[in-house]
Amino acid sequence: MSIEQIPSKIERVLTISAHPDDTEFFAGRTVAQLADNGAEVTLVVCTNGAKGGRNIKNVVTTRQREQGEAAGVLGINNVISLGYEDGELEASETLRNRLIEIIREIRPEIIFVHHPQTFYKFYGRTAYLGHSDHRAAGKSLMEAVYPRSGSPNFFPELGQPWSPGEIWLFDCETPNHRVDIGAAMDQKIAALSAHVSQQGVGAGLADAARRLGYYLGSDTQPAEVFVRLPLSGGG
Repeated sequence: MSIEQIPSKIERVLTISAHPDDTEFFAGRTVAQLADNGAEVTLVVCTNGAKGGRNIKNVVTTRQREQGEAAGVLGINNVISLGYEDGELEASETLRNRLIEIIREIRPEIIFVHHPQTFYKFYGRTAYLGHSDHRAAGKSLMEAVYPRSGSPNFFPELGQPWSPGEIWLFDCETPNHRVDIGAAMDQKIAALSAHVSQQGVGAGLADAARRLGYYLGSDTQPAEVFVRLPLSGGG
């Protein structure tokens, strides 16, 4: 799998995270590079993040504030918090319809989201289990896009039909696309470091992302990886 370039002349990007910090962790620099190139990026956070971190007062408020600061580091000006309960996200009709509404409002050319089938990933010889909220976010998005958001026959009250040209699945076991993030790894780490409440969990969010970037790339060229799905009939 070779290092690939970021698409040029993209105007609108939507990235969907199950929790605060997910986009930054899995796709932060790729999304930031699109923003640097002139794309308007909207970040949707599905849950309130209430179960993240340890011994935090006012967890939801804290995580929303941290998410706003991290988004600013990446050049993301629009953050939408859906507020579902952390750990209880389901691929429900309610979530799916909200995503249809957002897709039709934002009209993104590229959508980033969790892989809907990641139950585990291997990094070396260690298996890391996938989060049920991640799969629910990914499944809901995929079902929102097809067959619904692009068809005038589904939910005309939710806006004018729209389909993205591409979906990029992050948090995946078998990627087909890799993006070099070496030129601005510090930007990704700065965004993750804004999630102060999460740095004491495990090895720390920012440190874990740095190690993962080099593992997915090389000793000298860190990367972010995706399953890239070019779609027919975007728009």
